[in-house]
Amino acid sequence: MAELLGDYPEHILLVGVQPEELEDYGGSLRDCVRAQIAPAIEAALAWLARIGIHATPRTTPLPADEGLHPQQLDLETYETQRPDASAACRLGDERVLRDTQMTFEPKPVDLGERPMRVNVDARRKD
Repeated sequence: MAELLGDYPEHILLVGVQPEELEDYGGSLRDCVRAQIAPAIEAALAWLARIGIHATPRTTPLPADEGLHPQQLDLETYETQRPDASAACRLGDERVLRDTQMTFEPKPVDLGERPMRVNVDARRKD
């Protein structure tokens, strides 16, 4: 999308963790996934350092209303407010799906007869 808009970043890194289970949409992070959060952050910080960007940890967390994600997706908030497995919605978290600030449109976007594709790997220099 960035390339289509003419503002492709010089560097791009995608960091993720493979889920253990895909069918438990309302469930929590599995222990094996949770254990990969810190290594994923360390990998991202190491990559940033290699390109000359050195992160400095905050001394105090951001206030909840200034975070980088909706409060409902804060892991501690999610865990403390999530219903037990017998009552949890397994098609998504109802707290998020009902939130008027969240938009959810699972339908594919019609890109017309000739959709443009961008191969981000072709941009890699390392």
